[in-house]
Order: sequence, then C-alpha cells, then structure tokens
Amino acid sequence: MYKKLLSKKTLMWIVYIAGIQLGARLVAVYVPIYLNSYLHIPRDVTSTINTFVQAAMLIGYFFAPFLEKKLGVIVSVAAGTLTCVPVMLLLANGRRLGSGAFLSVIVGILLFLRTGLANATMPVQQEV
Repeated sequence: MYKKLLSKKTLMWIVYIAGIQLGARLVAVYVPIYLNSYLHIPRDVTSTINTFVQAAMLIGYFFAPFLEKKLGVIVSVAAGTLTCVPVMLLLANGRRLGSGAFLSVIVGILLFLRTGLANATMPVQQEV
C-alpha cells in the first residue's frame, strides 16, 4: 500500500506542489508591504486591492473546469503557471509603471490577473 505512495512520480508531484505553495506563501505575505513601502500606495488602497485579489481567487476557481476541459490537465497547469511569470515581472518593476492613482489601478489589475491565473489551475492541480 505505501509503495504506491512512495513512488518516484508521487514524490516528484509532492515536491512540485510544495515548491509552488512555498513560493506563493512567501510572496503573498509581503505584497501589502511591497505596495505600501516600496510603491508608496496608501494602506486604504492596498486594502481595496487585496479585496479584489480575493475576488480574483474565487473567479479563478470557477474557470478551473473550463480550462481542464478545453486544454487538458497538464497544459492548463503549465499555462496557468507560465502566464504568471510576465505578470510578476511587471509587478517587480512597479516604480516604472507610473505613480499615484494610475499606479494603484495598474498594480491592482496586475495582481487581479496574477491571482486569477494562478488560482484557476489550483483545483486542477489538487485533482491530479
């Protein structure tokens, strides 16, 4: 019974999921600090952005069955993960995106897209 759980494929999948979750947990905690301290977005705007990010997570979950049916399991997980990379690179260069209200709107849209894309594949990953 335990030999199936300790197979190479199972262990690689556990390491893969653990790595993604570790990276997500390390980044998610520091996003408000990044927005407040580095980009100088006010705390009330940061709170509003975080509210929309939580909504994006929920919306992303609803797209999971569509992605799985349309693209398949492997392609949807890979596409969801890889499409987050350019969005995160844009967020990392946040000071170059503008300032003031324009920056807040752009960063809010980017975080909304990143969270929606990342979480659209989470139910598919958990199913496998």
